Amino acid sequence: MKELTFYYDNLPEPNCMPNDMFGVTFGNYGFIVTRATGIKNFNKIEKDFKINFTNHDRSKKYFYVVEPQGMYTEIIKSLPTLINKDVLEDIKNDRAMLCISYIQEGDYHQDFYKDINKFCDDTSISINNIVFLTNNPKIEKTENIFNVNYYLNHMTVTYQNNPDRYNSIENLNDDIRPYYFLSFNRNPKLHRQVLGSLLLKNNLLDKGMMSMGYDVDGIHKFDNYVPTDFNRKTPIYSEEKIKELDLHRHMDELRSMCPLLIDDDITEEEIKDDHTSGWINIKPKTYNKAYFSIVAGNSFDTQWIHPDEKFWKPLGQFHPFIWLGPTGGIQHLKDMGFKSFSPYIDESYDTEEDCEKRMLMIVDEIKRLCSMDKKEIHKWYYSMKDILIHNWKRIVENDINPFYDTYNKLFNLIN
Repeated sequence: MKELTFYYDNLPEPNCMPNDMFGVTFGNYGFIVTRATGIKNFNKIEKDFKINFTNHDRSKKYFYVVEPQGMYTEIIKSLPTLINKDVLEDIKNDRAMLCISYIQEGDYHQDFYKDINKFCDDTSISINNIVFLTNNPKIEKTENIFNVNYYLNHMTVTYQNNPDRYNSIENLNDDIRPYYFLSFNRNPKLHRQVLGSLLLKNNLLDKGMMSMGYDVDGIHKFDNYVPTDFNRKTPIYSEEKIKELDLHRHMDELRSMCPLLIDDDITEEEIKDDHTSGWINIKPKTYNKAYFSIVAGNSFDTQWIHPDEKFWKPLGQFHPFIWLGPTGGIQHLKDMGFKSFSPYIDESYDTEEDCEKRMLMIVDEIKRLCSMDKKEIHKWYYSMKDILIHNWKRIVENDINPFYDTYNKLFNLIN
C-alpha cells in the first residue's frame, strides 16, 4: 500500500488554529477524504493507501497541511509565525512538505507567486518542499502546483446521495415550458448586476427566472462599479459604452427590485444562507420550467476560474447553460469529459479575452435565444437531447474521484 502521513498540531483541529494574531482563518475544508466525501472515493483510497494522522510522530517524512479560508498576502506572511517551529525546521531540512490546500476556492491574488518566493527566502525553505492545491483549472501547473476538481466531486456525491435533488429522464417530456432561462445570483456581484441590468434594458428579464440577493448586514452587498480583486476591469468599462447602454440607470432600477426571488425555489430568509441555497435547495421542478441556465461564476475578468457547485449543478438537471465567468469555463467542461452545447449555443464568447466584448456577446446570445417563439425554442432544446443525457449520466452515475489522483501525486512527491 502507498503510505502518506499527515501531521496536525492538535488533532482533530486544523493546523495554524486557533490564532488571533492576523485575523486569518484556517479550517478543515475537505482535503481529507472521509465517507462524507463519497463512499466510493473513501473505499478506493482506503484500499490503496495507508493514511497516517499524527500529532507527535515525525519520524517519517510527512505533509503539514494548512487550509486557509482565503488566499492573499497576509496568509503567506503569517505562516512563519503560525507554523510550529519544529515543523518549519523539518520542512527546511527536507523531512516534511508544506501542503497549502485551497481546493474549496479558485482565486489567487496577483502577488501570489512573489509572496511564495519571499516566504521561501525568509525561511530558507526550498520551493520544492511546498505543494499548492486549488480548484482553479487554469493555474499554471507544475509538479508541486495542481488543481483538484473539488466541486465536481461534491456535486456528483450530492446527487448520488440525494436522488430527489437531480432530475429524472421521465421529466424530459414534451411539455412547453413557461420560461426561457433560469439564473441564480444570490450574491449580487458586479458582473451579475451588469447582466441583470442589460437583460432589464433589453426587456428580457421577464423572459426568465432570475434570483438576486441584496445587502444582508454588509455580507451580500452590492458591488460598486469599480475594479476589484475579483475583476481587474469592470465588465463594461469604456465610458462611451456605459453611456450608450445607459447602464447606471438600469443598474439602479435593478437594485431597487432586489431581492429577486424565484417562485417555489427559495425564500428571502434562505437566500441569506450559502449552504441552503447552494446545496440543499436544489429543486428539479424549478429547472423544468425553463430551457437553459445562465450560470454566473464568482468572477468575470480574472486569469483564474472557480468552477464551483453552480457550474456543475445544471448538468444533473438536463440544462444547457451559458457561462457568465472568465474565459475557459466551457473548455474546462469539455476537458472533464462533458459535452458543451455548441452549435445550439454560440460559445465563441468563451475565448474572448476582452471582458466588455465577452459580456455583450453573452447578452446577444441570450437575446437570440429569447427571440425564438416557444415552439422554436422547444424544438431547439430537444435537438440536443443526446448531449443533455450524456452530461446527466456523467455527473449522476459516474465515479468521479479527483482525490485519488491527488493522493497519488502527493505520494510521488514525498517519495
